[in-house]
Amino acid sequence: MRLVLPDIARLGVRPPRRALIAVPVTLGTIVALAGCGSGSSSGDTAVPALTSGPDASSAACTDLADRLPEKVLSRARNPAQEPTGIATWGDPAISLSCGATPTGPTTDECIDINDVAWVFRESASAYTFLTYGRDPAVQVQVPSSIERSTATGALVDLEEAVRPLETTERRCYDVTDPVPSSG
Repeated sequence: MRLVLPDIARLGVRPPRRALIAVPVTLGTIVALAGCGSGSSSGDTAVPALTSGPDASSAACTDLADRLPEKVLSRARNPAQEPTGIATWGDPAISLSCGATPTGPTTDECIDINDVAWVFRESASAYTFLTYGRDPAVQVQVPSSIERSTATGALVDLEEAVRPLETTERRCYDVTDPVPSSG
């Protein structure tokens, strides 16, 4: 099953040809793609606060913090003192955590926003995006009170800050693409 984010083309996002899975280049086999849940939230469910990741105090996260925009989805950055590696915009907040724990191979939806890969998960309270193939990893939570078709716009706004992070060997692949092997 493929999860489609409506209006993705108007955000400057390159949609996948087919559903993508995130796997490291050295992985020789691909597991069957499992659909991730879709749906919408009803009522106001609080978005869980992001916590600083294990690499939040790294030089790469410090540099990323200096590149963060003042606005994300037209929401101003919150002026309150934020923990190391955390930035927020608006209320309810769009949150970013640098130095997050990266994900391993997964069959969760992987989307590409201007050549930055993000693993996508949805819950009743938030749309959660985690970079795939970037070191350190960056996690972004967009509250589900924001229109679903607009949520990836936050990633477009954050792309210039995230893109300079070091890339790793991990890439997202279409389930029909041949996966490079290490041997």
